[in-house]
Amino acid sequence: MTRRIAGLVLAAALGLGGCGSLVSVKKVADAPALPEDCPVQVFERGDPAPADADLVAKISFGDRFGTAGGGECSHDRVRRELNEEACKAGADAAKVLAESEPRLFGSGCYLLKADLYKMRLRPKPAPPPVAAKTDVVKRLKDLQALRESGAITEQEFNKLKQQLLQSGN
Repeated sequence: MTRRIAGLVLAAALGLGGCGSLVSVKKVADAPALPEDCPVQVFERGDPAPADADLVAKISFGDRFGTAGGGECSHDRVRRELNEEACKAGADAAKVLAESEPRLFGSGCYLLKADLYKMRLRPKPAPPPVAAKTDVVKRLKDLQALRESGAITEQEFNKLKQQLLQSGN
């Protein structure tokens, strides 16, 4: 009788626990889902968090009670799921906060915690200011006046004219 009860308790524990990773996603901001195979830039633990981004969710991959590890919660599988869950949450970047490889005594799964971000579009840099055409024309006239008055030689005029036209100032 005691063996039978112990067997039922063990079966119930394994049945409740199952195997594989347990994924928890906590949305902190609304963002529309992205296509399921969207590219996700991953910032590893040593990398700084993305500066031009908004936090949209927090995610963790744990293990269920009784998990023996294997393919269901391997490093590669968890990283693939990280990408899939990020896209579902509307994120295109992930910052790894903590990770742990499977251990003989402890979790048999690769464990991971990350923040999921939506990168902001960076505005295109403004083009450098272009000198007004009238400024260039005025300076050319000034150079011509200097040449005609004999203050500069023809060779100096041509050199200064070329510099002026190349710089646009």
